[in-house]
Amino acid sequence: VVIVDNSGILTPEDVRRVVMASDGWGAAVTIPSIFLAQADGQPIIDALQQGKELKVTLSWTLEQTADHMQVNLWTSAGEKTGSFFLADFAKHALRFKSHLEFQQSYHVEELSGQTTDFNDQCWDGDVRYCEADPDGAGPITGREVLGEGLRQQCIWDTALAVDAVTKKPDGTDRSPRPYSPDFYRYVEKAHTECPFVCDNSGAAAVDQRTWCTSPDHRLGERCSQRVMRLLNINVQRVTQCVEDKALQLLQGWVERRQWTKVF
Repeated sequence: VVIVDNSGILTPEDVRRVVMASDGWGAAVTIPSIFLAQADGQPIIDALQQGKELKVTLSWTLEQTADHMQVNLWTSAGEKTGSFFLADFAKHALRFKSHLEFQQSYHVEELSGQTTDFNDQCWDGDVRYCEADPDGAGPITGREVLGEGLRQQCIWDTALAVDAVTKKPDGTDRSPRPYSPDFYRYVEKAHTECPFVCDNSGAAAVDQRTWCTSPDHRLGERCSQRVMRLLNINVQRVTQCVEDKALQLLQGWVERRQWTKVF
């Protein structure tokens, strides 16, 4: 599927920063798909309109950096696909250690046209920093989703490790980059221990009638702290980080979203 911007506004460089949003049927597209700027796509359209036969080759390439890779992840702690991906990705990321430069950003939205948070969707009632309720009439709120994202970020920030100095391919010393094994271990464990959809998926050792009905076994602060204790993560330090840096982190996620457009 080749989609061409017909506005002529976006340059090929702009298109690299565009994320195509699904209209509800995205999962039905199972063949390669690409979005092109008009400057790149118009020659294809012109050739097809002239009845020419075209052969197009897609090439996926990775920009080579000296000795590490950069990964940016935009997700939500209350989004099922993102949570599953992060939990699965964690065990692979641990193998790369500081060779992987990882930055996670969590979804934040403003309650447009509202001055009051009526449904506990926002952080401390501030309608600039809100998130959707992930379970409808269930017990988990948008504020708790934001809180989970903040805790995950604070686990990363307060539990950094540094590899020993190693050599680059050219023989020079590689500057150690911090990374957080505790973060990866936490998101993998919390995915099953603290679900936001109560489907009994983690109930192997727990009575299914009580699994996920208790705050100890669903997304939220109590379950999060239980998992942190299981993994020997400093709960007090993470909690203090959230208290001190919540607004700074939330605003940072808002600003990092602004480099991309969603169509």
